[in-house]
Amino acid sequence: DSGSSKTYVFDGIEIQDCLYGIYTKSGEVHIRNCRFYRCGWNGKDANGNEGTLPATQAEAAANWASANLTNGGAARIRNASEVHIHDCMVEECLRGLRPQDCSKVRIARCKVENTVESGIYLSSGSYSAAQGCVDAVVEYCEVREAQNNGLLVVGGFRSVLRSNYVHDCYNAGLQLWSAYEVSAES
Repeated sequence: DSGSSKTYVFDGIEIQDCLYGIYTKSGEVHIRNCRFYRCGWNGKDANGNEGTLPATQAEAAANWASANLTNGGAARIRNASEVHIHDCMVEECLRGLRPQDCSKVRIARCKVENTVESGIYLSSGSYSAAQGCVDAVVEYCEVREAQNNGLLVVGGFRSVLRSNYVHDCYNAGLQLWSAYEVSAES
């Protein structure tokens, strides 16, 4: 439950070739100086080429239909009372950093490159404004070549996105969906 007194600390580890790099469902979560590589995606396109991003919508659909993708990603943190993700690197993963229905979220100085879905995703379990992250700050991060959105906020309340560099994404640099009191600052 979100009131769990457990604290999880992940510091200086490299996680690769897995469904999810880190997946927690409660407690307080600290992720520092970690590298996530090929979590939820093997880095291949539908034709088996490594490190190649789809150039067309048809190529992207073919990749989704292939065995190259699993339903995972770098980090999914659910129902945490506090989340700190600092100085991490995410490369060639299905999804990047995804806190869901968490409070007191801070993501800082992370770099996310080449994700099939969104790079940094403040998520709502119900995909509505009824849930989501509360009091979240994402700052000084770089997201490059997300095949969906660079930064995605679904639901939630009081999110601040500050001094992030988001570029070369297929969809929006910043996508807001049913989010309340969001501040995007340079």
